[in-house]
Amino acid sequence: MADFLKIDDATRAQLVGLLGVSEDVADQIVATRPHGSKADLDWLPAPASARISDRLEIEKFNLNEATVEQLIQLCGLPEPIASTIVANRPYYLSLELRHLEGVDAEAFDAVTTVFTVSSLTYVDKLTGKSVDLRADSSEVLVRLKSQDSESAESLASRNSLRRISGGSGRNDYQVYAVSQGETGVGAIRKLKLDRAVDRVVPAFRNAEGVAQFIDPEFCVVQFKDGVTPQEQNTVIASAGLTIDELHRTPGLMTLRMRSAADSPRKIIEAVKVLNASSAVAFAEPGFIAVNDREGAKKKAAKKARPSDDAESGSLDWNLSLLGCENAWLVEMGTPDVVIALIDSGIDLNHPSLADGYLQRSQGESWNFEDDSDPNPTDIDGHGTFIAGLLIGNGQSGIHGICPGCRILPLRVPLAGASLSYARRRDAILYAINSVAPPTKLIISISWKTTGDVGLIRDAIAQATQRDALVVCSAGNWPMSYNEPHYPSDYGDVLSIAAVGADKGPADYSFFGDKIDLCAPGGSGTAADQGSNIKSAAIGGAVTYDFGTSFAVPHVVGAAALLLSHRSALDRQRAREILEASAEPLDQAGTGRGFARVDLALDAATGSDEGPVVNPVTSDGLIIINEWSESRLRDTFLLLPISIRIIIARRPFSSLEEVRGILGVSAAQYEQIATYAE
Repeated sequence: MADFLKIDDATRAQLVGLLGVSEDVADQIVATRPHGSKADLDWLPAPASARISDRLEIEKFNLNEATVEQLIQLCGLPEPIASTIVANRPYYLSLELRHLEGVDAEAFDAVTTVFTVSSLTYVDKLTGKSVDLRADSSEVLVRLKSQDSESAESLASRNSLRRISGGSGRNDYQVYAVSQGETGVGAIRKLKLDRAVDRVVPAFRNAEGVAQFIDPEFCVVQFKDGVTPQEQNTVIASAGLTIDELHRTPGLMTLRMRSAADSPRKIIEAVKVLNASSAVAFAEPGFIAVNDREGAKKKAAKKARPSDDAESGSLDWNLSLLGCENAWLVEMGTPDVVIALIDSGIDLNHPSLADGYLQRSQGESWNFEDDSDPNPTDIDGHGTFIAGLLIGNGQSGIHGICPGCRILPLRVPLAGASLSYARRRDAILYAINSVAPPTKLIISISWKTTGDVGLIRDAIAQATQRDALVVCSAGNWPMSYNEPHYPSDYGDVLSIAAVGADKGPADYSFFGDKIDLCAPGGSGTAADQGSNIKSAAIGGAVTYDFGTSFAVPHVVGAAALLLSHRSALDRQRAREILEASAEPLDQAGTGRGFARVDLALDAATGSDEGPVVNPVTSDGLIIINEWSESRLRDTFLLLPISIRIIIARRPFSSLEEVRGILGVSAAQYEQIATYAE
């Protein structure tokens, strides 16, 4: 139903109800049609004139704010029906009324003549663009009273729904698709009556057609720097809001309006009030993250053990395609390049990740999801898998692309939480404030947002201003070519699509005009795990998975080696080299092509190699610089690939350089450094 009604199209009854005029006045308005401008109606009483816009439109009343008395007086409804309508708020679609007892076609027409369920519209303060969110009942967001998978599946079964995704934490949401043969508004009505349901909200479609989910009670505000707490409180109170959570970023808050649960437009009006304040950088609704991780469903992990590849020294297919073996002859990475892995955390005790991540200072928390644990402890496996592809030290056959670099693992919520995006913003801003130049910073993002979320868009903009290179997954399981996907569609990031072992586009990956590069993500074939990506799993294990999530670390690792090798490069120049050195692909929507770390390093190597450093001698250096392949292998049990890299990179000027060699463990390094005949 339209939110506005042109005055020349309004019926007599609508004019009486919406303008509050008598029937005689309404008849006079009808008799003098058409009206060229508002001046033609300057004879109307002031209250009625104020309800008419310069475009000669009258805004309908908000059904979610209607009183029983208004429904009786303006719509002629009997008191029982009016009371039923008020008792069943909130409404997201006017058609929900048709599923109420006693609301027949006549009553429905009487109500929708005067009342509407408005779309949720506000102006994005960061861009100046209007955001229009319209309810789409083909998908519904549900918060259950009991948060467990059995309850979520049971609800789907008895209400003819298909569960799409959802979290398992307190106050987490589930998303369901309405089954064929069931109307969306009918499903919403049944869910409202279900005793297991605490709240139900339909999806909203933005102008791009992307589904977004909001919690009607919450919004998020970022105050400008220097605004005092007293000034903040004044602005918050003026919008009718209270503070629900103070986030780590100064001035970043999640705010709540409990009464908005019955009238979702109230939270939008509050956002408008906040954005009108000069103290506010921006405010937006509380968008909800729904299954934002971009990997496949978790596979059963096998127990960690030395793999056949580890024994033979051969590389996995994805690392070979990337050109790692040749690249490692040139560069293994340096601790002066830090990768902020903003994900589900990592397994801090995984042997293949040892010595590859920064050490957390006492009093610091790297856990932006669970406030009770300052460690970024991974309980999902997504972040651990990515970390193995970046810094794997060769144990259990897990070879990282840039083992000499370091990761900053920050755990964030990725599914079903109303505070997720504010906490991810916290993590991004924490990273850029914690890793100070001249240390190079790369931010790895293997997750999506449900549409364009200002909290994340602005955080990424701040990261690029700090000269951080941001690399994002392009997305899994698109509905169409060129489908919008965020944050990978932002211009300042590298958007990475996935290909298989034949460099052909993976069936599950997004492709389109916004793709920058492609990288190995696995075939997506469960029956052939060897065609997927191998990496670390929780519990010291090894597993296979696929997805654009895991294409990302291939490009992140390549960028890390590039910046390690040429520390003078800025973010933009590093990006240009990665794109220019990519191997072109024939398929449309694959950007500049397939990323090649070896070719990127070749492209970055010019005549400015720098002075030759004469090796400094010590017992450890003599061993590394002079011993034969067989002696290194038999004495220190080094992997064949480690020995080949050592021999190719001779002479070393410092024993410390050996720490970054792929497959050389901390124990092996100490054995070399302290070895005595």
